[in-house]
Amino acid sequence: MSDPTADPSPETPAGVDAVHVFLAFLPPVTLITGLLFYFGWVRVDEQARALHQRDVVFSYSTSDYVLRSVDALFFPLLVLAATAVAMLLVHRQVQQSLKQGSGHWVVVTGWCIAGVGAALLLFGLVYAAGWLNRTSRPEALFPDVAGPLAIGLGAVLLAYGGWLRAQARTRAAQPVPWWQRVAASGAVAAIIALTLFWAVGNFARVRGDELAAYVQDSYRTYPGVTVYGAKDLGLQEDARLSTDQRPDVQYPYRYSCLRLLDHVGGVWYLLPEDWDVNHKLIMLTDDPGMRVETSYQAPDDTCPGFD
Repeated sequence: MSDPTADPSPETPAGVDAVHVFLAFLPPVTLITGLLFYFGWVRVDEQARALHQRDVVFSYSTSDYVLRSVDALFFPLLVLAATAVAMLLVHRQVQQSLKQGSGHWVVVTGWCIAGVGAALLLFGLVYAAGWLNRTSRPEALFPDVAGPLAIGLGAVLLAYGGWLRAQARTRAAQPVPWWQRVAASGAVAAIIALTLFWAVGNFARVRGDELAAYVQDSYRTYPGVTVYGAKDLGLQEDARLSTDQRPDVQYPYRYSCLRLLDHVGGVWYLLPEDWDVNHKLIMLTDDPGMRVETSYQAPDDTCPGFD
């Protein structure tokens, strides 16, 4: 039989409750998928703008956005998940220590954790106010990612420090009403989610600019493309056209001096050899009357646009 006079177990802090809210209403797989999709979409949008295009011209599906984000977000998400697990394990040890009555350190530790949380929150608010460097350049990546994350982590630590200090109350103190705990946990969970997406969006913009700069500097090293058409495709202005009018030739029109940017959703995205001058994006839909070949091609200054 349990002792009815025994001390009740400590209440769960809002910061830890927020993690429970995530597990109950936003499973980790859903959260990770959402972050991957958002990262992919923002990166493509930023890259397209830097290339003088709009993201709507690319026929990316949800799976395309997610799969193109795994390489960049795999390690950060792994660290995030490991940190969350470590925090839950530490909280379990704290609960065990409180149950055993060895909690003389609670008040001091609570104030220290709350102080760290307040400092992080202040740093995040300074970033949000625009007093730190906020650009999409790679050297500004740390404040653009650390700023939003500091707000989320600061809110968690403030809530947890407040909970630790509350454990020093006497038994006669009134327990926190359940609705207040739910409201506090929901607010902290919302802050965590919003700051995660904020940080991921900033990271995606930097990556998008990096990829756009790489295209601008290196597009002439991309695979060369030769397009064969059963009819004239009207690409003479941006590609070298040669014809073969023999009656037994299935594709009499041949277009070269093109570079492969991407192939998504049945659409070929091609750059002319002089793309750094005209910034044209050629889009060709898969069609039985057309054949596309890719191969290595050295930069060719005799292509249209270089005369």
